[in-house]
Amino acid sequence: MITEQRAERGRKNEEIKGKDLSIVIPAFNEEDGIGLTLEGLLEALPQAEIIVVDDGSTDRTPEVIAKFSTVKCLKHDFNKGYGSALKNGIESASRRYIAWFDADNEHKVEDLEIMYAKISSHKLAAIIAQRKESGISIFRNWGKWLIRMLARTFSIDVGIDVNCGLRVFRRDVIGRYLSLLPDGYSASTTSTLIMLERKYPIEFHDISTNPRIGYSKVKLTDGYHALVLVLRLVMCSLL
Repeated sequence: MITEQRAERGRKNEEIKGKDLSIVIPAFNEEDGIGLTLEGLLEALPQAEIIVVDDGSTDRTPEVIAKFSTVKCLKHDFNKGYGSALKNGIESASRRYIAWFDADNEHKVEDLEIMYAKISSHKLAAIIAQRKESGISIFRNWGKWLIRMLARTFSIDVGIDVNCGLRVFRRDVIGRYLSLLPDGYSASTTSTLIMLERKYPIEFHDISTNPRIGYSKVKLTDGYHALVLVLRLVMCSLL
């Protein structure tokens, strides 16, 4: 009995270290943040498969990534977009679970550890992080509120944060919908809506964030595209 308990604890410890986890990190001109991000992930989840997709960076991002010999780096010749980088990373991933993680050190590794442990033990298809604090941009906050209200009008509960980049999926689930994910920043919103519309078992996980290193690459037009996307997906679900 004691031997079995020790074996079970050992199995759980291996899971926590990331044995079944692939972490996909899109990176575009993140030379200041990507190093700290990778150091934290490698320390906490040394057995995880870490895939950084250098999305056409023009700064020292590739050089920083190259310092981490165990990190797999995929390179785009030019900037294709956040969603495109995610899809490329997912296609290259080999583990049972896939996490999306930002390259600017904003996400906390301990949140990812909790989400990974939960999805691997609760029989969930996805766990989606949602930031408790509002962003500093009034226009972006207003846009997120508008998207949430639109979705809820059609009885779709997208949580309080529709586009947080920290999330964990079962690879066999998210892999079915890569053709539906857009190449831009609305890939996060799209993946949330797909999980909800298809009625997969998911959970939202509240997080707080570190101060971002560098600057946000999200533009006002990205919010507009996300709003249009929600409209299209909602209308398709009604057909």
